[in-house]
Amino acid sequence: LSQKLGAALEAVEKLPSDCVVLFTDAYDVLFTESPEAIRAKFDAIDAPLVFSGECGCWPHVQRDNGRTCRDAYPTSPTPYRYLNSGSWIGRADVAARFLRRLVDDAHAGSKAAFH
Repeated sequence: LSQKLGAALEAVEKLPSDCVVLFTDAYDVLFTESPEAIRAKFDAIDAPLVFSGECGCWPHVQRDNGRTCRDAYPTSPTPYRYLNSGSWIGRADVAARFLRRLVDDAHAGSKAAFH
Protein backbone atom coordinates (compact mmCIF):
# COMPACT_ATOMS: atom_id res chain seq x y z
CA LEU A 1 0.00 0.00 0.00
CA SER A 2 2.74 2.48 0.82
CA GLN A 3 4.29 2.03 -2.65
CA LYS A 4 0.93 2.80 -4.26
CA LEU A 5 0.53 5.90 -2.12
CA GLY A 6 4.05 7.11 -2.84
CA ALA A 7 3.72 6.59 -6.59
CA ALA A 8 0.37 8.39 -6.68
CA LEU A 9 1.80 11.26 -4.64
CA GLU A 10 4.78 11.61 -6.96
CA ALA A 11 2.46 11.77 -9.97
CA VAL A 12 -0.07 14.28 -8.62
CA GLU A 13 2.59 16.63 -7.25
CA LYS A 14 3.74 17.19 -10.86
CA LEU A 15 0.28 18.25 -12.06
CA PRO A 16 -1.33 21.69 -12.05
CA SER A 17 -3.24 22.17 -8.80
CA ASP A 18 -6.65 22.41 -10.49
CA CYS A 19 -6.14 19.30 -12.64
CA VAL A 20 -8.73 16.58 -11.98
CA VAL A 21 -7.09 13.18 -11.50
CA LEU A 22 -8.80 9.81 -11.79
CA PHE A 23 -6.72 7.11 -10.11
CA THR A 24 -7.16 3.36 -10.22
CA ASP A 25 -4.72 0.65 -9.20
CA ALA A 26 -6.37 -2.36 -10.78
CA TYR A 27 -6.38 -4.20 -14.07
CA ASP A 28 -9.94 -5.34 -13.37
CA VAL A 29 -11.55 -1.91 -13.61
CA LEU A 30 -14.01 -1.27 -16.40
CA PHE A 31 -15.10 2.29 -17.11
CA THR A 32 -18.65 2.38 -18.39
CA GLU A 33 -18.80 6.14 -18.91
CA SER A 34 -16.82 8.52 -21.09
CA PRO A 35 -14.15 10.72 -19.50
CA GLU A 36 -16.49 13.68 -20.00
CA ALA A 37 -19.38 11.94 -18.22
CA ILE A 38 -17.12 10.90 -15.34
CA ARG A 39 -15.87 14.49 -15.00
CA ALA A 40 -19.43 15.85 -15.05
CA LYS A 41 -20.49 13.43 -12.31
CA PHE A 42 -17.45 14.33 -10.23
CA ASP A 43 -18.20 18.03 -10.62
CA ALA A 44 -21.83 17.42 -9.61
CA ILE A 45 -20.76 15.81 -6.34
CA ASP A 46 -19.05 19.10 -5.46
CA ALA A 47 -16.30 17.55 -3.34
CA PRO A 48 -12.56 17.99 -3.92
CA LEU A 49 -11.71 14.29 -3.44
CA VAL A 50 -13.96 11.22 -3.76
CA PHE A 51 -13.04 7.61 -3.03
CA SER A 52 -14.80 4.50 -4.21
CA GLY A 53 -16.53 2.18 -1.81
CA GLU A 54 -16.85 -1.57 -1.62
CA CYS A 55 -19.04 -4.18 0.05
CA GLY A 56 -16.23 -5.95 1.89
CA CYS A 57 -13.64 -4.46 4.21
CA TRP A 58 -10.30 -5.71 2.97
CA PRO A 59 -8.37 -7.47 4.48
CA HIS A 60 -10.50 -7.81 7.61
CA VAL A 61 -13.28 -9.55 5.73
CA GLN A 62 -10.92 -12.55 5.52
CA ARG A 63 -9.59 -12.34 9.08
CA ASP A 64 -12.67 -12.12 11.25
CA ASN A 65 -15.61 -12.26 8.82
CA GLY A 66 -15.53 -8.46 8.68
CA ARG A 67 -16.49 -7.98 12.34
CA THR A 68 -13.75 -5.38 12.91
CA CYS A 69 -15.06 -3.21 10.11
CA ARG A 70 -18.75 -3.74 10.81
CA ASP A 71 -18.15 -2.44 14.32
CA ALA A 72 -15.94 0.50 13.29
CA TYR A 73 -17.62 1.82 10.13
CA PRO A 74 -20.84 3.83 10.15
CA THR A 75 -23.89 2.48 8.39
CA SER A 76 -24.43 3.39 4.76
CA PRO A 77 -27.46 3.88 2.54
CA THR A 78 -25.83 1.50 0.03
CA PRO A 79 -23.96 -1.80 0.37
CA TYR A 80 -20.71 0.05 -0.46
CA ARG A 81 -19.91 1.29 3.03
CA TYR A 82 -16.18 0.53 3.13
CA LEU A 83 -13.48 2.82 1.76
CA ASN A 84 -11.59 1.48 -1.24
CA SER A 85 -8.26 3.17 -1.85
CA GLY A 86 -7.99 1.50 -5.26
CA SER A 87 -9.89 4.20 -7.10
CA TRP A 88 -10.48 7.84 -6.47
CA ILE A 89 -11.01 11.10 -8.29
CA GLY A 90 -10.05 14.56 -7.15
CA ARG A 91 -8.25 17.80 -7.68
CA ALA A 92 -4.49 17.36 -7.82
CA ASP A 93 -3.69 19.81 -5.02
CA VAL A 94 -6.15 18.19 -2.60
CA ALA A 95 -5.03 14.69 -3.55
CA ALA A 96 -1.39 15.71 -3.06
CA ARG A 97 -2.05 17.06 0.45
CA PHE A 98 -4.02 13.95 1.40
CA LEU A 99 -1.44 11.54 -0.02
CA ARG A 100 1.46 13.50 1.53
CA ARG A 101 -0.09 13.06 4.96
CA LEU A 102 -0.59 9.32 4.41
CA VAL A 103 2.94 8.83 3.11
CA ASP A 104 4.41 10.84 5.99
CA ASP A 105 2.34 8.83 8.49
CA ALA A 106 3.48 5.59 6.85
CA HIS A 107 7.12 6.62 7.07
CA ALA A 108 6.61 7.56 10.72
CA GLY A 109 5.29 4.06 11.37
CA SER A 110 1.67 4.98 11.90
CA LYS A 111 -0.77 2.12 11.35
CA ALA A 112 -3.46 4.74 10.72
CA ALA A 113 -2.00 5.24 7.25
CA PHE A 114 -3.09 1.75 6.33
CA HIS A 115 -6.56 1.58 7.93
